[in-house]
Amino acid sequence: MSKNIKSVIANFNPNAHVKEGTFAPKIQEEDKNLIARINKSRTEKFFPSMADMMIDINKIESAREGWNIFPTPPDNVYNGIKESIREQGQLNPIVVWEQKDGSYMCLGGHTRLLIFKELLLETGDEYYKKIKCHVYEENQIDEIDAQKIIIIDNATQRAQESPAVQREMVKACRQLFKKTESKKIGIKRKTILEDIADYLDMSVTTVKYLSAQDKVIQPLLELGDSKTITQSLVNTFARIPTELQEHIYEKELWKKELDGCQLKELPGAVTVEDVDSIYNKAKRYQFKAEPVILSHAIPRSFKKFSLAADKEDMEKLIPKLSKVISEMDDIKAETKDTLIEILEAYK
Repeated sequence: MSKNIKSVIANFNPNAHVKEGTFAPKIQEEDKNLIARINKSRTEKFFPSMADMMIDINKIESAREGWNIFPTPPDNVYNGIKESIREQGQLNPIVVWEQKDGSYMCLGGHTRLLIFKELLLETGDEYYKKIKCHVYEENQIDEIDAQKIIIIDNATQRAQESPAVQREMVKACRQLFKKTESKKIGIKRKTILEDIADYLDMSVTTVKYLSAQDKVIQPLLELGDSKTITQSLVNTFARIPTELQEHIYEKELWKKELDGCQLKELPGAVTVEDVDSIYNKAKRYQFKAEPVILSHAIPRSFKKFSLAADKEDMEKLIPKLSKVISEMDDIKAETKDTLIEILEAYK
């Protein structure tokens, strides 16, 4: 894809209606099919029909306090965006909502708007007086929709930043969806977790785990956010009582590596003694045997089991085991045949 068409796609909204005096990128005929194959942004998917306009930056205010849950990007990221805008101009429109007094509320693109204001002061260049915007008209959305748009618009770019950001998005979405549940009485709908997963482009399982992490004490959450411990371990901690989490943190048990069996046992812990017992168990190792293709179906009554041996020992073991099995008179013929065929497969 050419650099030019990438820039065009970044500014193009195929469903937008264009008002007089608004911007509209010029698109060559050969590029239309390519653009048609580009997925719509998640914001457009759930809240379509935006107008595209150039708006004076002084008419645009930040979203209301508490609505924008996303922190300002770190300095290196912020400065990178600023340099990109200085050198290439604005590639992606910001998202705004028209207000009754004629001003606009920024729903997506707070960083770009701030950078435009900074660059106007620094350079005096009139280019930075107006900014490209996707606009929602005053009566097109309500306050709940506006807050959802803030989350969705940011989610695509910032969902991978950290588990902390992901948790905040899921938490905010849960609160918003609970407020709108009453609107859908009598209508078959998805669960709140499924709705959030759709909005944030996550799996339902991920949303479920992130929601459950609210039950994890802050020190352990911070260890997970800093990648000192795994997210899998954080999810396990969410399933045990707070006092047991505090014990694990204070005694620094979280520093000990748990095997798969211990991780499965930990959510069943009820007392401090249970936790200590699980952590003090000798490390166990799980393995799965390689699949074997048999010449016959295995009856339901069969019980499968695994064996492991050193590769060099296999050559000695297989003939001896096969001989012993074939000479046994107290097991079924079908069991003999199955065991021998499995062993022969590893020769």
